[in-house]
Amino acid sequence: SGTGTVTLTVPSTSTDRTITLPDATTTLSANMPLGYDSWYLNANQTANAVITNWTRRPSASGYVQIGSAMTVSSGVFSFPVTGIWLIKLQLYFNFTSTANDQFQCTIRTGTSGTPDTDIGACFEGGAGAGDHIGISTTQILFDVTDTTNSVLDILAASIGSGNFFVGGSTSYTFTIVEFMKLGET
Repeated sequence: SGTGTVTLTVPSTSTDRTITLPDATTTLSANMPLGYDSWYLNANQTANAVITNWTRRPSASGYVQIGSAMTVSSGVFSFPVTGIWLIKLQLYFNFTSTANDQFQCTIRTGTSGTPDTDIGACFEGGAGAGDHIGISTTQILFDVTDTTNSVLDILAASIGSGNFFVGGSTSYTFTIVEFMKLGET
């Protein structure tokens, strides 16, 4: 036990290093991040509901997957391995406001197999009447302790009637969600 700084000098290789101290053992990875996957919305979301139209970003467009892939079923994402995950949401919005309208998308997580806890959100609102188009972002950290029960979804809410939508397309990656494993749980 105690505090202090330890400096290690090791040969340049791409292998992991294990450090053992009297009260703890940890492995330092030579490659960061430990996992990465990216998905985009392939059709506009116009209703207040869990967003379900997700497609993995293709490697042909310059995106790569690192490690095991995320899976998604009915808009609920499952994690391939345990660990600390950074989740980034980029939301493209487009709406015509008749007053001070707003909408939001909420990242929900769960540890019992169902997303039930609001943990991050993107909000957009219109200051008066007119067209409103833009990007909103948020990011969260999620400690995935169980690959069966640790899940995540993105809920669109407060989408009003008329010309409100979260932008999705098969040609462009307007709305995206990225998953990056940063370390072990």
